[in-house]
Amino acid sequence: ALKPLSKEHWLTLALIGFIITSGISFLAVSPVLLGGMVEQLGFSKQLIGWVTAVTSIGVAIAGVVVSVIISRFGILNLVRLGLFVLMLSEIGAAYSTTPASMLLFRFLAGLFGGLTYVSALSAYASLSQPIRGFSTYTIVFCSLSSITLFFLPTLVQSFSLKGGFFLLASFAALGLLVSGVLSDFSNGRPRQKINAQVLRLLGRRTIFFTVLAYFALQAGAVAIWAFLERIGDEKGLTPIYIGFGLSLTGICGIIGAISTNTLRKRLSLQQLVAIGFPGMGFSLLLFYLGSSAISYILAIVLFATSWAFILPIYQAIQAAYDTEGKIVSIGAFMNMLGQSTGPALASLLLGSSPYVNAVWIALGMLILSWLSIIPSIWGLSSRTGNPAS
Repeated sequence: ALKPLSKEHWLTLALIGFIITSGISFLAVSPVLLGGMVEQLGFSKQLIGWVTAVTSIGVAIAGVVVSVIISRFGILNLVRLGLFVLMLSEIGAAYSTTPASMLLFRFLAGLFGGLTYVSALSAYASLSQPIRGFSTYTIVFCSLSSITLFFLPTLVQSFSLKGGFFLLASFAALGLLVSGVLSDFSNGRPRQKINAQVLRLLGRRTIFFTVLAYFALQAGAVAIWAFLERIGDEKGLTPIYIGFGLSLTGICGIIGAISTNTLRKRLSLQQLVAIGFPGMGFSLLLFYLGSSAISYILAIVLFATSWAFILPIYQAIQAAYDTEGKIVSIGAFMNMLGQSTGPALASLLLGSSPYVNAVWIALGMLILSWLSIIPSIWGLSSRTGNPAS
């Protein structure tokens, strides 16, 4: 008989990464589906901003819920419930033609997909090297989104939005099929009473700054990410070229995540942050100032690589403060609160101006994120007594 895989095995980590990704698969490919809503359903730029926002709000609410109930119900039960309802919600979204019904199904998909996302993500916090798990997730997320974004524009053109949403439903079904890999992460933990006091963790200054930095990073990044397809369309690029550009985000994300995992052994957290943030800031300026197809591709490459480089660092810092995954759950809430705030704020401020003006919102949030993460790194260094922590 085959031996069961260990919790630290790369295949275990990769399957968990797929489950996490399936929970938020809409957000992974949202530029293409949002563009389809504009062209096929006649949704306005404000409305597609809110479609992204309500999805992320659902995930954010799930982050709070999971941080309170995960000790009582366990990772596996929450993941399976989330994936089942997510699958049904994506099918419902496939047949939505009005703003009200689309917003309803996107909220449900966000809420139950978030239940999956946050619960499975918290499993990594119990690893001996959490950053290895978070980097693996980033690689899986980027790989799946890269492959999907390459052919999704053609799929949506050929089979309408239904084709896209049924693809997301199939991801949820596959995640449900392999969810047993989380058994070891649930069975080893004693069931505890529901404890809402976990939210008091935010009262600790260093932890507050950690999740604030995560919020600001995601708000700024998704303010641009949600409108990448529309930015390309404004620059006069073809759907095939835009799809190619978007598919590069996954490849570059893999490079960014691998680079983080490699450099973490040699550089301090402060040095890693100092590498990631300038690259992301420059990519935003390139989006705004560039007018050619080449500049659009270069901006995407730099943006995606920097984003994936920074994310595992943030998640590892959260896990270092609490190996039970409670702070990771709260961080996931702030992450999705940021992902909802960014595009919603951008859609409100854009008005009739070009989509690319969302760059200024992204830059402001990026600066706030950088200013917030430094105190958390200092606090972690004082806990370990190692300035390179």
